[in-house]
Amino acid sequence: MCSSDLGVVADSLIDPGGTYSRLARDTMQYILGANPRQSSYVVGYGTNAPQQPHHRGASGVGWEGFQNGLPNAHVLYGALVGGPGSANDFDYVDRRSDYMRNEVAIDYNAGFSGALAYMVQQGLG
Repeated sequence: MCSSDLGVVADSLIDPGGTYSRLARDTMQYILGANPRQSSYVVGYGTNAPQQPHHRGASGVGWEGFQNGLPNAHVLYGALVGGPGSANDFDYVDRRSDYMRNEVAIDYNAGFSGALAYMVQQGLG
C-alpha cells in the first residue's frame, strides 16, 4: 500500500473530517518552505533550497573538496534532505559534511514521493 492509498483510507474510514489530509498538506507546505526559516528542504525547489546535499554523485568532489563549502557541482532536483536535527528549525545547516541533516536517503524520499502523489490525487497542492 502506498502513501496515497493510506491517505485515502485514513480520510475515508478513520477520520472523514480530513484531519490526515490537512496534516499531509501542512507537512508538505512546511517541507517546501512554509516554515520559520522560510526555506525549502527540497534540492532545486523554492527559496533558499539546499545546495550541498550529502550525495557522492551530486557533489562532484572527492575527499579533498568534501568540506569546501561550495554548492554541489550537480543539482539533485527534487531530493528531500533530512532537515533540522531538532525541533529548532534553525538547527539546519546546509553543509554536505553534515550527513544527518543533508542526507538524501531513499527511505524518506520514497515517502515524500508518495505524499506528493497523494496531494496531487486529492487536489490539495
